[in-house]
Amino acid sequence: MPKVQIKLKLVNLNDIYVRYAGYSINEPLPRNFWDITDYFVGYLFEVGDIVVSEQIDMQAGTYYVVFGTSSPNAYGYWMDVELKIQMATGWPVVSTTQRVHSDQYGYIGFKVDETTITKIAEGTVAPDEAPPITPSVSGGGGQTTEKDKDDISKIIKQMMEDMMPKMIKMMGMMMMMQMMVSMMSTMVSAMAV
Repeated sequence: MPKVQIKLKLVNLNDIYVRYAGYSINEPLPRNFWDITDYFVGYLFEVGDIVVSEQIDMQAGTYYVVFGTSSPNAYGYWMDVELKIQMATGWPVVSTTQRVHSDQYGYIGFKVDETTITKIAEGTVAPDEAPPITPSVSGGGGQTTEKDKDDISKIIKQMMEDMMPKMIKMMGMMMMMQMMVSMMSTMVSAMAV
């Protein structure tokens, strides 16, 4: 049975916040997928951030992967995300880059057998919408299995590894800004006397 790995990489953005990233295999990606453990796979914040799935066993056949982020379109936020699917051996690889946000997800369709993977389609779809590809096997969300549904330790571990360095950096900037505001307030008060 072929094994593949899915990678989501942030390549461009118009967003200022950390966003959820997720995907589904052979089924539509729900609106607000980040509220459903089965679809949430990690966070994206800065260009170059990558979220990687565990290796996934696949039967030979036709598949599609729908992927997205939680960037709210209502505020004009979006992310350009590259999705790569590669065989466990590291080669061959299929990929697509799509602009995604809360109202538009990307997708890639592909065929896989024991040694090859071939792209057959790519594009965008709305949340809860399937792309125009007929899969040969049933699908599911993200990388979570039945066994993992109640175990959120993987999510917490990834959050600590991915988010904490960025959050510490942001907190340092916020502290410096607060000190500057305090100094300016003191200077204004001193000048008023």
